[in-house]
Order: sequence, then C-alpha cells, then structure tokens
Amino acid sequence: MPLSDRIAKLRDYTWSRTGAFYERDYHFSLGRLRHADQPEPLQTALAFAHFCEHVTVNLRPEELIVGEVPRRDEPLPLESCAPLANLPVHLAAEARLQSWERATLDAHTHIAGIMTGHMQIDNERVLTEGLTGLLAAAQHYLDETPAEDIDRRAFYSAAIISLRAAIRFAERYAEFAESLAELDPAHRDDLLEVARICRKVPAQPAETFREALQATWSMHLLVAAETSAGHGCFCPGRVDRFWWPSYERDLAAGRLTREQALELIEAFFVKMNDWNVNDAPSNIILGGQDAAGREFTNDLTYLCLEASREVHMVNPSVHLAVSEKTSDEVLEAACDTLLRGDGYPAMFNDELILEGLDRAGVAREDAVEYVPCSCVEITVGGKTNAWVASGYVNMAKLLELVLHEGTDPVTGIQAGLRTPPLEQLNTFEKLYDAVQAQMRYVVMAHLSLYEKLQEAQKARPFPLLSCVIRDCLERGRNIGDGDTAARYVFTEPEAVGMTNLADGLAAIEKLVYEEQRLTLGELREALAADFEGHEQLRLMLLNDAPKFGNDDDDVDHFMTELTDLWHQLVLAHRSVLRGNYLPGYLAWMMHAALGEHTGALPDGRRARLPLADCIGPAQGRDRHGPTAIVGSLSKLDLRDALAGVVHNFRFEPLVLSGAGRPRFLQFLRTLFARGGAQAQINVISPEILRQAQRHPERYRDLLVRVAGFSALFVPLAAHVQQEIIERTTHEVV
Repeated sequence: MPLSDRIAKLRDYTWSRTGAFYERDYHFSLGRLRHADQPEPLQTALAFAHFCEHVTVNLRPEELIVGEVPRRDEPLPLESCAPLANLPVHLAAEARLQSWERATLDAHTHIAGIMTGHMQIDNERVLTEGLTGLLAAAQHYLDETPAEDIDRRAFYSAAIISLRAAIRFAERYAEFAESLAELDPAHRDDLLEVARICRKVPAQPAETFREALQATWSMHLLVAAETSAGHGCFCPGRVDRFWWPSYERDLAAGRLTREQALELIEAFFVKMNDWNVNDAPSNIILGGQDAAGREFTNDLTYLCLEASREVHMVNPSVHLAVSEKTSDEVLEAACDTLLRGDGYPAMFNDELILEGLDRAGVAREDAVEYVPCSCVEITVGGKTNAWVASGYVNMAKLLELVLHEGTDPVTGIQAGLRTPPLEQLNTFEKLYDAVQAQMRYVVMAHLSLYEKLQEAQKARPFPLLSCVIRDCLERGRNIGDGDTAARYVFTEPEAVGMTNLADGLAAIEKLVYEEQRLTLGELREALAADFEGHEQLRLMLLNDAPKFGNDDDDVDHFMTELTDLWHQLVLAHRSVLRGNYLPGYLAWMMHAALGEHTGALPDGRRARLPLADCIGPAQGRDRHGPTAIVGSLSKLDLRDALAGVVHNFRFEPLVLSGAGRPRFLQFLRTLFARGGAQAQINVISPEILRQAQRHPERYRDLLVRVAGFSALFVPLAAHVQQEIIERTTHEVV
C-alpha cells in the first residue's frame, strides 16, 4: 500500500534536515564544566543529565514517534570544549606505538580506531521492566555495595543519575506536546496521546504497540546521544520478537488494526533516518529460529519488510536470518522487498552463524538473539560490548611488501617484515612463505594497536549504555571494563582485499613460475609504472590467470588457505578486555580508502582503484555466473568469520520475479546449504546508476548496496560509484 500523507510528510521533513549535532556537544560540554570536580562516571552522568534537561525539544504535530537531537548549521559557544572523547583515546594509543608499528600504519597496511556503539541494547528489558525497574535495581545494588567499594558505588550513582535523566527527557516531550495541544485544536487529540505515551515510556513497561515503538526509539536516541554526537549506529535488532507481545495484545483487544501497525512501523523507520544516514547504518534483523530450533517468523516480520519497501530510506538496514526451516512465503516477501532496489533485506545464514557462536562460547539461548550490528558484524543482542567497524587489514598490500623486501613502494617506508629479495624467491613456495610471513607481521601490528586503543578507552564511562547491556548493571561495572561487565566482549577486525591477494598469487604462480611468461623483476617494473607501457602484460594478468569466483581450484585453494591463516592468527589472541577476537571480511568503505594507498597489483588491478568489495570475486571478474561463485565460496570455512562476511550479488529484476523467482529461491538455499554466510542483493541496472551520475538531482533517494550496508548513491565518492557500476549483473541463476 502507498505511504499515507502523514508518513510522506514526515519522510520529506527528514530528507530536508541539514546541519550537525552541535547542540548536543554544547550541552555535554557545559554539563562537564559545571561538574568538573566530580569523578569521571558522575561527571559523564551529570553532563548527560544537563543535555536531557536543556536540549531543545521539537516535534511535528503529525509525528507518531517523537524525539530528536536538533541540528544546527553553526557551532554554539563552548564548542571547542565539546567532549571529543575519541581524540584523546587515539592520541594516548598512538603515543605508545613503537616505530615498527607506526610504520605499518603510515603505509596503510592496516587501520584501527574507536567506534563506540555498533551494538543492540537490551530493548526487551526496557519494554518489560521500564527504566523505573532498572532504577530500582540500581538503587538496590547501591544500597548493598559497601562504602569501601568506591568504583561500584560511583558506577551505581552515575547509573541512577542517567536513568532519571532519560526519564526526564521523555517527560519534557510530554510537557511540550501538552503545551502544543493548547495552541493547536486541530491536532489536540494526537498531541495529548503523544504526551500520554511519553509520560509512560520508557519510564514504565510498554503495554501497547505504539508505546513499544516509542520506548525503542527513545532509548536508541539517548544511548547514541550519550556516546557521541550524531552517532546513531546502534541497532534496534530483532524487532519482530520484542515488539510482538504488544502487537498481539493490541490486535486481540481491538485497539489496533494491521494497517495502523504498518503506519506506526513506517513512522519508526522514518525516525531511524534522523542521524547522518550514510555514516550510521542501523540494523534490524527478522526471522531466524528460537533456542529450540523452531522457525521464528510472525506477522511483524512481513510488516517490517513491507514498511522497508514503502518508506524507501537508508535506515533501518533490514536483514533476514535464513535457516533451512525458513518458509518460501518469507523468502517471497523478501524478494518483493528486494525488487524495490534498495538492497534490503540482506540474508544471513542462520545455521552457520549459530555454529560459529557456539564455537565462540555463546550459549544457544543467547546466540539465537544475534544481530548484525553496524553492517554485517555479528554480536549478541543486548549482551555484547562490541568493538566493530574500526579495524581493517589491507591484505592486498602484502604482495606489494613481498615484491619490495617489506618496503611499501607507495611511501618508501619499511612497513613490513624484511623478506628476501626477488632473486632469492626462485620458487613459488618461497614467495608464498614470504606472503604468509608478512600477514603474520601485519596482523601482529594490528592487534597490538587494538590493545593500546582498548587500554586507553577502558576508562570512558557510559552509565546509561551500561544499564541496558547485560550484565553490567548486575556486576556494577561500566561496559568498558571488559568481561567483568558485559556478558560477551567481541573485537572484530576485518580483512580487506583478500580476493586481490589470492588472484595475484594465482597469477604469479601460473605466469611467472609455471609458464615463465614473465619474471618477478618484469612484474615489479610494470606495477611500479601502473602498467603504463605494459598494457599487454596487464591484460595477460587479468585474462590469462584464474580468478576467484569461477569455481577454479587453481585460485580457490589460495582463498581457502589464506582465510584459514587469517582466522588462526586472529582467534589465537584474547583482547585487553579479555574477550574474543573474531575475524571477518567486511570492507565497509575501506576497500576504496585502502585502495587509494595501494599500488598496481599482480591481479591486473591498476593503482589507487578500490580493492575487492567483498569476499566474493573482485568486481567484474566472475565469468561463469552465480552458481560458479557459490562453487568457490563453498570451499571456504566461514564459521568463525563472525566479524562479518559480505557476498555481493547483482541481478536483473527478472531473476527475482515471475518464472525466475523459484530458481532464485533455490539459489539462495543452495548458497547457504553449501556454507555461504551472507548474501546481499542489488536489483538495479548499471544504466540507472549511470543516469544518476549524469543527473544526480533526479535520483536523490536512489539507494545501493555498497559493502555490507546500503547508502544513498549520489553522495558517494565518484570512485565508489564507479566500483559499484562495474560489478557483474547476472541475468540468470
């Protein structure tokens, strides 16, 4: 059904918002200055309370779900004092880097940083207990904590201040709605209902469906505002589960129709785009199975899919957990949504992920609540302190280092392990050994940086967030305290450009060592020139050597061996926070960013171009259709790759519709049955994308799947747009 006038107006308003979140920074800064004599946890809580009490309250009469952090085009006074908490953390970590570690960073062999958020809070607890329930628990724990346990008492005191502040924030919306109702008789009833709901939630348990949605949004906004300005990359998660009880009650009581529920979900989805949408993907995941192994879908699963295709905005990123028990009806609804062209829903292999979580020590009753946070990184909803979307290793760079004895040819820095000169690499085995040695060296540097960042970050308190991640409140610990706080602590580094590395190794093995059509010296010379004057050599590398994604063992075995090594290196470590390191393959935007600092490669790629966007074939190099891609992917063991796997596919619309749909559904089931971890589908033609490049003003709301997330196409950098256009479009499966 088409959008109602109400939702269409709200959507247009959200698209029109500009500016930055200066007001949040201002109130946090002022709050900190006024309480600078307090211990850090109390100072943070009091700054948050100042924000909740003083930030501008705004709502539109037609809104069904309310609450926003205002935007401004210009900074406010005191902006220079804003709590840019990530900057001191970076500086503290970088100050501890050894010279060899700094060299690996300067050469862009890897990158890591601080990204707070990227997790799902315990929405179910908020909806069933309300913040007053959490307040009562915090007060009880404070009363039971001995005076000499200063840290726990400070934690509980800060938690109480923050929970009361969050309740006060909602009360201010209730007061504002009541004041507007006196001035706007035409919307009086609607505004008084807003006031009633905001006085109730999130303070009290949610009873109605609308209350549940409002409580979910309020907490999403507040934990994001607490952690950093304008950072909405928290994930509502499994909404078809924790919204279901209120939906079912409302239907049974006759106070809600299915059409009204759809409009409420659409209003919630529009609200999810209040943040910087291209920078803050925020996920929901639908379907899957429960702890007993039964399929978990209900009417909300279908309503959320319908709302996604009707609202047609970046957020929320919609995902679907697919198991062998998932019905064709659910997959049909997913296809209907995919045909909208937004890349939603992305599909996740439920059985594979649950097996991986079991291997990571996650209890089954928790594991079935997993959520892809941020983009595709797997965490346990409401129970995980997640370090994701911040660490990336440039695997494509390893061959550059080997061909230059560990020196980065782009910067001239000795950035890697000093490996043998070319004349000593007289067998392929020696070259391959050197590549693996470089991987060990760079991964060691990467994890060392993570340790320094986490050590520097541990002291940052997040009192409100800690109240809604199990088991921080019960243990009296800030979420940053590691495994003494949250139930699970995952640090999830990503490998970028692994396909380029495998393709390059296959080309060298065949063309240099087996067929002797060129030497390593000639190859290095051509790469240094970015193939200028060596076009025939480039075409030979590109066309005469096997490429991953074509079910060819001559290259696929490299991917198998290299991914296994990557997993071993990451899984062998425990983080400073005493949690699991989990490997993954999310590129996000880093395949483009790291590609800019990577020279020409032996797979035929020119310098500075984006690296492979996923763990599948590099852009345009799959030559035998999607079934051959499945053949290659099935050789990889991705159970431990919980930091996320991206498999990008682009199909013509006819593949997902009409007579083509049954074959497409079988393709999906085959992909997952053979070990594929994820599938994200773009159903959009390259010609439309080219039209959007030529006439961006006509395609303001065009969405595309990038590398683990969807984004507006027009604002993307030109080289990212081109990389998406160059992906293979499949007409059949």
